[in-house]
Amino acid sequence: MAEKPILELSTLVPDRPIIKIDGQSYEMAVYEDLSFKDEALLKKAGRMLVEASKAEDPTNEQFDELAQLVNRSLRVVVPGIPDDVFHKLPDGHKVQILMAFTRAARRTILSPPSETGATKNSNRRTSVKSSRSSKGSTAGGRKTGS
Repeated sequence: MAEKPILELSTLVPDRPIIKIDGQSYEMAVYEDLSFKDEALLKKAGRMLVEASKAEDPTNEQFDELAQLVNRSLRVVVPGIPDDVFHKLPDGHKVQILMAFTRAARRTILSPPSETGATKNSNRRTSVKSSRSSKGSTAGGRKTGS
């Protein structure tokens, strides 16, 4: 009986999403490109964007810190943007690019395993919760993606 892999990894360079700025195409990073540090940076920027949108009276210091985080995050997400193009981007465009990356990363992370049951991405993450309601039972198995 042939064994079905539970994980299938590839070291090939993945297809990268493309964004266009003033008609010029730039490749975005993919989730697999992120280091732990990059991922933490992007999460912190996301949290700060949410907090700033809810704050009644954010301080100039909070806006400055947010702008720095967004700029650093954008360099991670689209590393090939030349400085002159980067500096022309208004904050709203930078946030849109980060949101596009987040949507693409979520599709990668949450996409279902292949037909063989193998995971195709090397760093795909899902939220795995085991069912502990019945001792030793595997009925219902594990839930992913929620």
